[in-house]
Amino acid sequence: MVTTHPALNVQYTSAQLNGSTDVSDPSIVQEIAFLISKTDDFITTTKIVIPFDYGNVNKLVLGLEANQVYFFRLQVTYVGGNIEQGVVLSFQTLVNNTGGLNTRPHIMTWIMPGTPGGTDPETGYPLPDEPGIALEVPCRFHLGGTNVFKNEDSTDVNQIGSIRIDAGQTLPLPGTHVEVLDHFDGIVRAVYKGQLTHRIDV
Repeated sequence: MVTTHPALNVQYTSAQLNGSTDVSDPSIVQEIAFLISKTDDFITTTKIVIPFDYGNVNKLVLGLEANQVYFFRLQVTYVGGNIEQGVVLSFQTLVNNTGGLNTRPHIMTWIMPGTPGGTDPETGYPLPDEPGIALEVPCRFHLGGTNVFKNEDSTDVNQIGSIRIDAGQTLPLPGTHVEVLDHFDGIVRAVYKGQLTHRIDV
């Protein structure tokens, strides 16, 4: 059985596609893939091939358009050419600009660390780690700053700039690598939480 599950972690230009399959023998499988399209007839389709895995499967898709509805399904192609597909589901990416003055014209992206898998309490075997999650939030990058921070080797590093985001958004921790497209690519040095906005010094 091939099942399509709802998309998770839907952001402005990314989403995690999910599904599951009960196929346990990889020798009979030619390909497992997610099909994604802007229309439910799948006339124009992007195929995203994923490694074989028994049970739940997922794939983080980047480069999507903001405020766009996407349709997707999980598909298994068997050796010999037979195809089994899950149902079609849909999701809509977030809206980047609702009109008027855009106070957050930039997008900050980073990977939120996963969690260790630990061990199976019944067998004692190690469990796979939970993968990190790619996140993105609207922001405004400001170049410049007067703060001086310490590297791990105690050398001084000057502030490059600051990133403003709205309160309520997930914040990266100091030491996290973040990117603001066309503006900044580097390490978070400090995080300051406010009631309405947060400031990230980099």
